[in-house]
Amino acid sequence: MGLSDLGVRRRRRLFALVTAFWAGLRRDSSRYWRPVAARGSRVLLGRLEHTLAGSPDAVGFAWRRPPGHIPYTLPPMSATSTPADHHRRTRQPRMPIEVRREQVLDATLKLITERGYAAASMEAVAREVDLAKPRVYSAYPGRGPLLRALLEREEQRVVATLAEAMPAFTDDADFAETLTAAAVNLLRAVADNPASWQLLMMSADETPLEVREHVSEGRQFALDQLRELLAWGASRRTELSGLDLELTARALLAVGEQAVRLVLTEPAEFTPERYGSFARGLLRTLSS
Repeated sequence: MGLSDLGVRRRRRLFALVTAFWAGLRRDSSRYWRPVAARGSRVLLGRLEHTLAGSPDAVGFAWRRPPGHIPYTLPPMSATSTPADHHRRTRQPRMPIEVRREQVLDATLKLITERGYAAASMEAVAREVDLAKPRVYSAYPGRGPLLRALLEREEQRVVATLAEAMPAFTDDADFAETLTAAAVNLLRAVADNPASWQLLMMSADETPLEVREHVSEGRQFALDQLRELLAWGASRRTELSGLDLELTARALLAVGEQAVRLVLTEPAEFTPERYGSFARGLLRTLSS
């Protein structure tokens, strides 16, 4: 092999290395050093093209450009834009960690109510909230703590709704109207904020152990509310004193849970007002 052939092989190898270098730059995600390195690769490619074209300044022998040869040119690039900018996630402004956590919890709730608990992975949450995964992990260190925080927040909302739905037990209040108002108020709250209730009312097969524990606590709170209501009603209406109040409270709880499910799944047909009319008519018939 002569010196001329050796020079051509070296130039071709250099050309291939610079081309591979530029391809790596296009794949890289660094915003800061890539424009600088790309400008350097332009210089290298320009000098290489100059050499391969047979310039008098070329080192070694001149290589003739083959017919139909098109010089290699790089796409235009500024110091602030890169070829992969359209693939880059838009940076969100920095915000307090409490606000960030609420964003993550809202995104997790949306994923669970739309696609189930299995869909709420840390990666899926990051995509939903449009954040890098390290940002999500800085808010919650893992899926377990994230689910527990979400359940605690939604449980507090549900418990507050149950407490607000129960009217005050006043001396001049009627038991039937109080029970009916409690049912209507509760179902209206379910219709206004279905996501929180969907989270807690999913079937046991779909829910993790942590969720089932929180659901049990919420059910116990509702049962205690019904016991207080029935005890107050039994002190005012003699026909209630002969009932087994514990079984009555549990039966009302079961009916209430089914009503919540129907309002969530078929809101157009089963409205809070329809349940209110039903409860009012049933209580009037039983008391006559």
